[in-house]
Amino acid sequence: MELRQLRYLVAVAEEASFTRGAARVHVAQPAVSQQIARLERELGDKLFDRSDRRVHLTPAGEAFLPYARAALDAALDGRDAIVSMRGVLTGQLAAGTIQSPPEFAVRLLGEFQRLHRAVDLSIRVAGPEALTADVAAGALDVAIIGLTGRPLPAAVATRALATEPLVVAASGGLRTVLETACEQAGFTPMIRAETDDLTLLAGFARHGLGVALLPQSAAQRAQQPLATATLEPTLTRRTALAWNRRRTSAAGQAFLAFMQRQGPSPRAG
Repeated sequence: MELRQLRYLVAVAEEASFTRGAARVHVAQPAVSQQIARLERELGDKLFDRSDRRVHLTPAGEAFLPYARAALDAALDGRDAIVSMRGVLTGQLAAGTIQSPPEFAVRLLGEFQRLHRAVDLSIRVAGPEALTADVAAGALDVAIIGLTGRPLPAAVATRALATEPLVVAASGGLRTVLETACEQAGFTPMIRAETDDLTLLAGFARHGLGVALLPQSAAQRAQQPLATATLEPTLTRRTALAWNRRRTSAAGQAFLAFMQRQGPSPRAG
């Protein structure tokens, strides 16, 4: 079993095509088909269903694919670790963040990038549930998430970043906080509109589509000032840095160490 075979397998699986998969790895299609056939013979099972125009993974292929990705990731991490021993941190830092993250956390991410310019930084913006799932699956090294009160996957570790009040001025993660509070108060809120975009949510409130539930910092950063009121009992948005306790890239480990050196996280709001 060779790394190139695993790389070809992942490319074909993700492109659902031998032609597109071969183009992605810059190898002629017959060579890709030949190497995957050799891998199938070694494993003793077919990995792809080639019976129609769109290539599909077989059940055996579906079972094998996560291990192929993990092997490729481990090889890259090993290479990055060797390079890092020479004093230059390389590799990729795959980061994620919720909408309107704590500003100091974004600043520290920028400082880390300036310290390690050879690191390829990618950032994905999504809801807290999606980000947590990506961290658990190893698709993201780190993520700034909002804590909703629901249990996190066993593989996900967190470090508190900030706590700030919610004000009446919900996105996906904040809706859970709101509905729980309303249930405890004995009523169900009437939700007129819902979006993950906090800037758009502030705009809805500004144009009279109802009141919005926003983190205080998001309300303060709105394009036009919003009249805000605190809630009683107080609701908060708690943000945290999340990572996979079982597997993190060399760049991810370096970022976690960098964050640890910053000391206790400030509180927002």
